[in-house]
Amino acid sequence: MRDKKKIYWFGVVVILIISFALDWFGSYGLTDIFSQEQDGLMVHALDVGQGDAIFIETPDHFQILIDGGPDKSVLAQLGKVMSFSDRSIDMVILTHPHSDHVAGLVEVLRRYKIEDVYLTGVLHGSPDYLAFLDLIKDKEISRHDLGAPFVMELDHGIELEFLYPFHSFAGLKVENLNNNSIINRLVYEQ
Repeated sequence: MRDKKKIYWFGVVVILIISFALDWFGSYGLTDIFSQEQDGLMVHALDVGQGDAIFIETPDHFQILIDGGPDKSVLAQLGKVMSFSDRSIDMVILTHPHSDHVAGLVEVLRRYKIEDVYLTGVLHGSPDYLAFLDLIKDKEISRHDLGAPFVMELDHGIELEFLYPFHSFAGLKVENLNNNSIINRLVYEQ
């Protein structure tokens, strides 16, 4: 019982700290994009409202977009972190096909040249996901349905680890899309 109370109060403290940080950053206009740079490796958490979008660029300019948010606001955010003349992204990762992750990617696929798309391949009938799949096919983008963990070397000393899924969900209907999301970890040197 005592451990449950500690966990509860720890959670309350974490929520308060996050709320304070968001309020502080917001008062300085910094919530638009949160960026972290280390030796030329850039990681940007893009503000796309509800949902997620993370843009990564390695020192050798290999670009990855993970999820795209619920609408085309990801385009404006990409315009803030990418060169105006840059109209290509090397890799797009869709963690799962809920609209707050895939809808913005539909707009990205329409406007950018994409080399590779990584997804779970689960069956889902939302219009945004179906439009996303149609664009992959129409634009002949290389599609990778993940089925096992693996490591991809991006640049010297930079790896993108695909930690989940453990097995293929391609062509399967799943009960909870969130529980079957792609999980990545970006590793830079140590």
